[in-house]
Amino acid sequence: MSEVATIHFDAGVLRLPANDPYERELLFEQANFYARRHGTVRVQFDDGKMRVARSTSKAGMGCACCHHALRAVSVQVGERLFCIHCAKQAAACGVPALGPPH
Repeated sequence: MSEVATIHFDAGVLRLPANDPYERELLFEQANFYARRHGTVRVQFDDGKMRVARSTSKAGMGCACCHHALRAVSVQVGERLFCIHCAKQAAACGVPALGPPH
């Protein structure tokens, strides 16, 4: 079965395949680009969703995985915030809510 992810942003929608780690890497690059350009984007998978946004400078906010300070763009899944690097790594491994399984 083919997995397709949808990036929703102010100016429209972009649908991309998300079947393997390479395609999910491209998906995150596009989500990162549109978040920097439009401020916030929503990424919808068949099995979950996330919000990718320009980070605001909130003191004490760090990645839920690596605990480093959030940089230019952060990924929100539920109430948890991740740096783009940790979110990409989790999606490449097929972590539920961060991307489709292998």
